[in-house]
Amino acid sequence: MKALEIKNLKKTFRSNFLIKQYHILKGIDISIEKGEIYGFLGPNGAGKTTTMKCILGIIFPDSGQISIFGNPANRPETRKNVGFLPEQPYFYDYLTAKELLIFTGMLFSIPKKKIKKKAEELIQMVGLKDKKDVKLKKFSKGMIQRVGLAQALINEPDFIMLDEPFSAWTPSAGKN
Repeated sequence: MKALEIKNLKKTFRSNFLIKQYHILKGIDISIEKGEIYGFLGPNGAGKTTTMKCILGIIFPDSGQISIFGNPANRPETRKNVGFLPEQPYFYDYLTAKELLIFTGMLFSIPKKKIKKKAEELIQMVGLKDKKDVKLKKFSKGMIQRVGLAQALINEPDFIMLDEPFSAWTPSAGKN
């Protein structure tokens, strides 16, 4: 079974008061097997993030089919097994890293006891153990990306999408 299958994905955006059209995705076909790691490479404006947003249902394609493990990607039950880290994550500033992960786990209806254990494991994994009780507003961009990676993994997803996940990480990231 394919982890991700995209057939003839098209997306157009309009600007200049709806006069000019920009054909961003022009019939993309992608097939990714379970267990494969796949990366989108290309210049700015090539449609990498647009493709990811279509897969996740954040924006809707003009045409084409998207399936994750054989199920239509636009179904909420399909997205329960997906983890996502956007290029520029934004989280509630007043939460701590631990609170964010617990909140995210609750959105997936994970039992609270399991969430707390998983949150501790993920905070350790991304190198934020000493910062787990610090408010996110005090985090650097790299630290936000690390806690964002943890939140993308909280539901133990079968399919993970990361949009430029390490752009703000420093060479010492994760050595805490």
